[in-house]
Amino acid sequence: MASLEVGSLYVLLDLRSADLSDRTFHWALYLHKADKPYPKGHEYHIKTLGEGWIPDHAPLSGITKGFLLVCLVRVARDIPACRWGELEELVTMNDGQINDGTFTCRIWVLQALERLQTAQVIKYGDALLLEERLKEIGNSHRATAITNEQPRPIEDML
Repeated sequence: MASLEVGSLYVLLDLRSADLSDRTFHWALYLHKADKPYPKGHEYHIKTLGEGWIPDHAPLSGITKGFLLVCLVRVARDIPACRWGELEELVTMNDGQINDGTFTCRIWVLQALERLQTAQVIKYGDALLLEERLKEIGNSHRATAITNEQPRPIEDML
């Protein structure tokens, strides 16, 4: 199993229910920024509020111990600190339109990853294959997330 690396971007998959047959997740992004004095980074995601969505981006520590966390999947590494601001701008670019259509947290994350790839902040192959692989990895860890085995796994797509 991989470990958190400074300058790496992860897709976070969280449980939406304790039902093993539920194959859906809450999707988010996490940029790991430091290991010392304790592991910390920044989480980017949208969440529901009533009948709409709101952005919920914030510094975060203890990411691997989240109660609903299924797994973290590294989708980029070695992002230099000088590009972290650009990454944040690209990730949050559509926050003003999240209630304009059929946004979900999954679509929001996948569109953010596409913008990061277009700007060459990250590199990965086909977006549809990436999505399917992320779902496959998440579902392989669903049972241990339901029983809250800690710490949660970190997988590597690179």
